[in-house]
Amino acid sequence: MNIFNSLEIGNDNSLNFLDVSLIVDEHRIIFDTYKKKITFSERYLNFHSQHPVCHKRDIIFSLFDKISLSHPKSHFKNIIDMIQVLLRNGYPLPFIFSSIQMRIKFHSNNRKIIKIK
Repeated sequence: MNIFNSLEIGNDNSLNFLDVSLIVDEHRIIFDTYKKKITFSERYLNFHSQHPVCHKRDIIFSLFDKISLSHPKSHFKNIIDMIQVLLRNGYPLPFIFSSIQMRIKFHSNNRKIIKIK
């Protein structure tokens, strides 16, 4: 596979590659999530499937973690998009919110402070 098959030149000083959008903003590079419109099916493990609940919660954790790596100014939009997609896959809103809350607590409790000398 040629690496350039997954490369898209975006508009407005952005470059889309795989599931990341690199954006030049005021001489800085910021990250955002990216979903190719023609290939993103919005399908994840359906909540009503016979899989363990921990697998369903892990889907939310992984989506939320990816969003948390993006630039803070796109967090709100990305979280709303994530919630809408999860609702379309049968996830109850209280389950989504409790999973997000669990993940935020996990990250805040496991945050390491790096001291620069």
